[in-house]
Amino acid sequence: MKKIIVALALLLPVFNAANVLADEVTVANVELSGSLGYYDADDSQVNDYGTMFGTGIGINFSDSWAVLLEYSALAYDAEIGIDDVPAIKYHMTSYHYLPLGYDFSLYGVWGIGEEKREELGETITDTQGHYGVGIRYRVNKNWAIRTDVRDFYNFDSNFHEPALTMTLAFRPGKGDGR
Repeated sequence: MKKIIVALALLLPVFNAANVLADEVTVANVELSGSLGYYDADDSQVNDYGTMFGTGIGINFSDSWAVLLEYSALAYDAEIGIDDVPAIKYHMTSYHYLPLGYDFSLYGVWGIGEEKREELGETITDTQGHYGVGIRYRVNKNWAIRTDVRDFYNFDSNFHEPALTMTLAFRPGKGDGR
């Protein structure tokens, strides 16, 4: 199963590159982002929910396509009376933006990565896939605000975890070229 997931992760940038070839490229540049979110763990797990803080770095291939490497840190509130359960996530994430006008875009997001957490003195690592939808607002050529809802699926533990995030994204230099 892990071999399939690794292969899909490696194909993700290839898929995006192929789609970008059909899309007009205005400016391909780096994006830096910071995010805040709410994460709800599966009810069958030891933990319940938590606040998530994240950061990302990636490339905007065009106005429609981007790939980011994302890191998130969170602490679940434990239901069984132990201290908060710390966790970290690493993901490669693809974004596809569909313009709505007036600097707004609807987008789809999907990716793959892993989560590591400490539960009852044991380190647990889960391979995760995620997908979701969101809305982006371009504040100006360098700054954008995104908010989305995602479902994280843990392949190793076989459970779903929804997340709601708000992200502040910065594109240095000429920004999106507009």
